[in-house]
Amino acid sequence: MKHHIKIGLIIGAIGLVLNSCVAFIVGFCGPVTSVVAGAVAGYLSVQNARGLTKKEGAKLGAISAAVAGALILVGQVFGAVAALFFIQQFNLPLILGGTPPTPADGPLVHLMYYAIGAGAGFVIGLIGLGLAALVGYGIAYWMTSEEAASEAVIEEAPPDEVE
Repeated sequence: MKHHIKIGLIIGAIGLVLNSCVAFIVGFCGPVTSVVAGAVAGYLSVQNARGLTKKEGAKLGAISAAVAGALILVGQVFGAVAALFFIQQFNLPLILGGTPPTPADGPLVHLMYYAIGAGAGFVIGLIGLGLAALVGYGIAYWMTSEEAASEAVIEEAPPDEVE
């Protein structure tokens, strides 16, 4: 497995756990976790890389950050559904008014309740995924030095033979 993918998976696993907690408490703050994770993943993916152009480094950073962002998206959905379960179990009022479904409401109402929450978590997670990839791209581009770009090996085409 490539180094930048490993970095994305490690940062993403940590972010999944953290973002599950963040999404449980305040759901719309999840993209902040994604941005921080994307920056860390982008930085670590090119930290020890040698001979990369800025464009290659930025690509590695974006891939690493996108992998981390995808795992954080899972945490966002999990945290959203867990928050809805908590709200339902303790019969707390919903943010937009009303009350969560009760056992007498039937399975379709419960399905819609959780599907809408999971969908909202997914959309917020997608926003975080995009932001993570952009930040990872930018940090990796910035961290790839000009010296490394000038040291990159560029293969030249052999000169045309003229007869």
